[in-house]
Amino acid sequence: MQDTAHLSLAEHGAYTMLLDHYYGSEKPLPNDNTALFRICRAFTQDEQTAVMNVADSFFPVNGDGCRHNKRADKEIERRHSVGQSRAKAGKSAAKSRWGEGELRGLTRSERLAEARIKGTHTDEEWEAMLLIHDNKCSKCGCDCIGAPCKDHITPIVLGGSDSIDNIQPMCRNCNSKKGSDTTDHRRKDWENALQNALQNSPLMPRHTTSTSTTTSTSTTTTPKSPQGGSERFDEFWEVYPKKMAKKSALTKWKRKGLDKMADQLIADVKNRIENDDQWSGGFIPHPTTYINGERWNDEISKRRQQPSPSPTGNAFLDL
Repeated sequence: MQDTAHLSLAEHGAYTMLLDHYYGSEKPLPNDNTALFRICRAFTQDEQTAVMNVADSFFPVNGDGCRHNKRADKEIERRHSVGQSRAKAGKSAAKSRWGEGELRGLTRSERLAEARIKGTHTDEEWEAMLLIHDNKCSKCGCDCIGAPCKDHITPIVLGGSDSIDNIQPMCRNCNSKKGSDTTDHRRKDWENALQNALQNSPLMPRHTTSTSTTTSTSTTTTPKSPQGGSERFDEFWEVYPKKMAKKSALTKWKRKGLDKMADQLIADVKNRIENDDQWSGGFIPHPTTYINGERWNDEISKRRQQPSPSPTGNAFLDL
């Protein structure tokens, strides 16, 4: 500040603009008067004189033919040094966390492509995996808020596949702390439970067997399971005003077996849209919260009626 205290208003403006350009480009200024005038947008003779005074005083020409500022050069060098140190520390931390994984150095999309070559999973398998773990984190057991993370037991960076055999549901907190841990936290009987869930899932295609003769053809369809159905979930979803986390809501619907209560829930939603002051004011619970908390049992929220003015009070206005 002492070095620039004597500058005029025009010179101080030129100094600030030249320095901003210096830091922004991280390069010395050109030894070209026209270029300096353009940087400072100096058009009048007085403005151009101010630019040259500042350039000669604070940005002298160096041996490389460019105008340098010692303080700016040191700051830029320090900035580069800090950036290199942080990059080195980041690489070291990644190496410590993941080790020398066979896919290190690839982008995330490239690693995922390699994992899917080794194995893939379907949406039905993932939904069934969530169902048999009650939509909870397989490690800490907490309810997964929002969409649970698909945790690869053997991390993809270490060569793990994307098949359902290598996937477990985790909350974001546990997943973010996983590192190179390869512990399988799924329930011990997950394979049998998964197969049973898939067989009973309404999302799975129905298996049919057909027998044909010269005279007749008969088709047998596997009956749908009466437990955990979701045939009427789409009717509920269509009328529910806040459409978020559909898969999570569907999982809760099936777990509670709400097809048999679909008419009651649909009627309740329509009633709340029309008559619940909180809903009309935009305070509508997420569909998963509505289902999981059985919010159809909540009372309808109504505003308190304002008391009507006292007729005695109005009488004074007529006096």
